[in-house]
Amino acid sequence: MKSDLELIADFRNGDPNAIQKVARRHHVSLLNFFYPLTGNRKLAERLTHDVFERLCIQVQFCPAPAEPVRKFIITLYFAAYSSWLMHLQNAPQALPPPPGEPLSEELQLALLLAPLPNALKPLLLFKDVVGMDYAEIAELIGIPDAAVKLRITEAYSMLRDGLRAKTRLAAPAGPAQEL
Repeated sequence: MKSDLELIADFRNGDPNAIQKVARRHHVSLLNFFYPLTGNRKLAERLTHDVFERLCIQVQFCPAPAEPVRKFIITLYFAAYSSWLMHLQNAPQALPPPPGEPLSEELQLALLLAPLPNALKPLLLFKDVVGMDYAEIAELIGIPDAAVKLRITEAYSMLRDGLRAKTRLAAPAGPAQEL
């Protein structure tokens, strides 16, 4: 099986099917990145499609890198991060799901991340869903490693505080009973 970089080279050399192979290979991981950010499957699909459009343009007009495959993943998620930021500039506020509707795991994650500042959400997803390390995230968004660690720690802290507050609100009133 050809690597992503080999497929990109094939695309540069005129094979239009090569980029489709790259898209099929990374489609699900990009959806898993966007869906928790948006809570909307159609929007996640559209943003994923935008990433592959950006990739096609970049591949056609930028010189070929002599980088390892992991650098390609950073390039791909840089396009995803850019698409997310562009979406935020034009996005209306998301509506909550209808009451009583069962929630998928992805939507539960989206609702859990919803109170976080938009600048922190992708960092958590890069770390925990995509599996990037701090240095890769730092390279991707253009800040020092230490700042990435600090922001991710801040995001975890905010999530922990939010979950504690929800747990306190959901606890039954009255004295605790011993088992």
